[in-house]
Amino acid sequence: MPSPLSEVPKKNTPHLADKIDRYGDLDLQVQLFAPIKEEHELLKKEIEASLADKPGDLPAVVDGRRYQIQLTARRNERTIVNKRKLFNRLKALIGLDGFLALITIPLGEGVDKNVPKSERSAFLVEERTGARTLSVVPQKPAAA
Repeated sequence: MPSPLSEVPKKNTPHLADKIDRYGDLDLQVQLFAPIKEEHELLKKEIEASLADKPGDLPAVVDGRRYQIQLTARRNERTIVNKRKLFNRLKALIGLDGFLALITIPLGEGVDKNVPKSERSAFLVEERTGARTLSVVPQKPAAA
């Protein structure tokens, strides 16, 4: 039985080969950059935590020795505190079908966790249409 990888043509057009090689170069740089990004995110969280006592409704400025951090006022965030009351109000305004068109049910937490696999086909379709993962593998240099 042939390997699934054998179905992919080995010979690429020069244009595609150039794109693959450029992607490989960039992928290596992204991998090398990952620890820097991780440290950057960690420092950002530490700085934000140390500035948490600043008033959230006003911008703020904090100086380092070489850089300055400028904080904006906190963004407004909304949280639904009474789902049942909101459901009933929306159902009255737009009907049950209108409400159902608005919601998103999480497949993992909502469906997979609660509905047996044997029952899911009645309302769920699973197809292999999702994104693919690209893995970069260095080629052995061609003999001169």
